[in-house]
Amino acid sequence: MKIRLDEAGIEKFDILYRIHKFDGEWTAWAKNGEEIITQGVKLNSIQVKLEAKAKV
Repeated sequence: MKIRLDEAGIEKFDILYRIHKFDGEWTAWAKNGEEIITQGVKLNSIQVKLEAKAKV
């Protein structure tokens, strides 16, 4: 599983996401298109959040 923003979104935000597995464990947070291995894993839920990038 990968989640990415479009070009306009990626300039202003980071998207973070993780999955809650059927065994009760959360995966580590992935960010901006990083892959989370989900093949063969039973999922309970997906958590997604947007974080504004710091202005430079």
